[in-house]
Amino acid sequence: MEYTRLVCAILAGRREELRDMRMRRDDGARAQCRATDFDDVIFHTACQYGMDSVVRDMLGAHAGCDALDVHVHDDWAFAVACRNGHVDVVQQLTALQGERAVQCPDSLQQGFAAACSQGHVDVVKHLLTLPDARGAVVSACAHRAARCVVAAGHADVLRELLQHPWNGPLANTEALHEAHAEACALGYADVVTQLLALTGPHAVDVNFDSAEEDPERVGYEWDGGSPLVRACRGGHPRVVRQLLALPVSRGLDVHANGDCAFETACVQRHPQVACELLNLRGSRAVCHINQRFFHHVLRDITRDVRTWRRCNIHMHADIAPHMRAAVCHEAGQMLWKNRRHVTAARRACMR
Repeated sequence: MEYTRLVCAILAGRREELRDMRMRRDDGARAQCRATDFDDVIFHTACQYGMDSVVRDMLGAHAGCDALDVHVHDDWAFAVACRNGHVDVVQQLTALQGERAVQCPDSLQQGFAAACSQGHVDVVKHLLTLPDARGAVVSACAHRAARCVVAAGHADVLRELLQHPWNGPLANTEALHEAHAEACALGYADVVTQLLALTGPHAVDVNFDSAEEDPERVGYEWDGGSPLVRACRGGHPRVVRQLLALPVSRGLDVHANGDCAFETACVQRHPQVACELLNLRGSRAVCHINQRFFHHVLRDITRDVRTWRRCNIHMHADIAPHMRAAVCHEAGQMLWKNRRHVTAARRACMR
């Protein structure tokens, strides 16, 4: 009961009650904590739930040899505050000086990676702007954290990472290409927009294709292929539309591996993606042989006449009955409409 009361007091921010409980020498809460110090339990719980007023009191309650040890369990309090996005608590912990300062590279990078993976942009921004060497330690792992950000689709966090090119994701060009390919595969259009906006030496390779499986990749199993092929495999028309809208100077190869993107869209039964590719004209148009070869796949997944026409698929005797009936009905209506116009014109001339 005492331990439950302790947690409730922390969550409610009742600092007077916490002071009274800490002043008592023998209580049930101390017995339940066993090996863990009573003050450490209060401090860790307050950091976990973002009670910055309690954290402030705990940090200023003792001094000298009686000062609270903030490094218990490898800076666990700092890591959990970063993971849960409590920027006020993180600011108080990073403001500590001397022996109490959180400056272990492993702790800083662990907290930074946790904040990135959870999408806590305020914590990420604060850690990137640390004034001393700790900021450089955090930024040094930004290219690895960017992969977690892309896998989770946190566009706002990625924007913060890309604003630090001096030692961030842009320092590793291949990792940037891989991050763009992952974003296309997962269908995060906002993330793809930011990565495609990079110019100069940091412009992403729109034809990048990893040659072998990378065990560090997160989010989905390795499937290979260019960003366009991966977007087609996942059925993401918004991403496909962005890639196809790139200027010719970016050199997007829509015919890579024999129209592999179109073939993938057909095999995975994504008609909207297939239509985006079939709308291409000129030298970028899908090969006519491939259109005819995969028309039977599109035939099964097409459900309306408009999509049928957009796919530019020729009529065959084995098309679905409902499509044949719809096309014939519309053709009949157009025929009678034209006949009415012709008849009306003839009658007007005879008057």
